[in-house]
Amino acid sequence: MQLVMKGIRGLVALLVVAIAFAASALPTHAAPAAASTVTRTEEQINTQYWVTNPRGRAVTNRSVDLQPGQVVINDTLTGARQKTVQIAATFAPTLSNGRVTWALTAATVDGQPASAALQAQINARISSAWARYAKQQLPAGRVTAITITDSALTYTLATAP
Repeated sequence: MQLVMKGIRGLVALLVVAIAFAASALPTHAAPAAASTVTRTEEQINTQYWVTNPRGRAVTNRSVDLQPGQVVINDTLTGARQKTVQIAATFAPTLSNGRVTWALTAATVDGQPASAALQAQINARISSAWARYAKQQLPAGRVTAITITDSALTYTLATAP
């Protein structure tokens, strides 16, 4: 269970980094009532350093799979005594009042679903991590749309006048 929690914590950190990557290209200047879009393809995301070189040595075979309306992150996690587990976590965004909130909608460890209690714990971590990141890093403006297809993730941002 401790190995699984480490893996899930890593996925939460990965999601924050993935969102940061998508948001990092948003304009930082405030143009009058301008709308900007930033699109990242699945291929671009999967060639990023945080995917190809995960932070923890125990994590290998990381991949990000964009699907309509959601993001699936897959990892192989190797723990003590070389025990390996496959972790898959599905995250979906919601947009409310110009803010994007990500939630874990499903998680499996070696094909077995994570408990509702574990998912609730992960979602609490995601919420606070994303709020902290957004407050410190995102440019002025409001997200007006987020679209995820099989091949791309797109943010649309309206900047303040």
